[in-house]
Amino acid sequence: MIATKKFRYKRLVLAMVMPCALLVATPAMAGASWKEVKQEVSQAVDTIQGYTAAQRGEAIQASKTTLATLDAQIANLERKYEQEQAQWTEAARTQAKTALNNLRRQRNAIAEWYGGLRHSSDAAWDNVKNGFVGAYRKLADAFDKAENQF
Repeated sequence: MIATKKFRYKRLVLAMVMPCALLVATPAMAGASWKEVKQEVSQAVDTIQGYTAAQRGEAIQASKTTLATLDAQIANLERKYEQEQAQWTEAARTQAKTALNNLRRQRNAIAEWYGGLRHSSDAAWDNVKNGFVGAYRKLADAFDKAENQF
């Protein structure tokens, strides 16, 4: 059983790191691969939700990897905005900028919950973990809206 969990964890880390590495290496793929990244990150978040307070270290590492992947996606959208905004109408630029600002706000909310994961008591673990997962789900919705703007 322990070997199986370690294997799943290693697969999870690889699944999270590989899309991030691909996005950083080839920013042009970022827009086309958001659905794949979203699926991998969603699986990671579901896994995080299953961790107990005793598995805090694993949850923190998985969360850190997830945040790095999300940060790479935000950076790719920001680059795309900077490169293409001159071709857009004023309304499209405003909508895209609003979507990016919303992404940053949602990402900051996740960062606060991540801090809670790292420093919460065992008694508060489930509450903080659920807050992290809920914040991620809001960020995923914001990504979907931002993708529509681009």
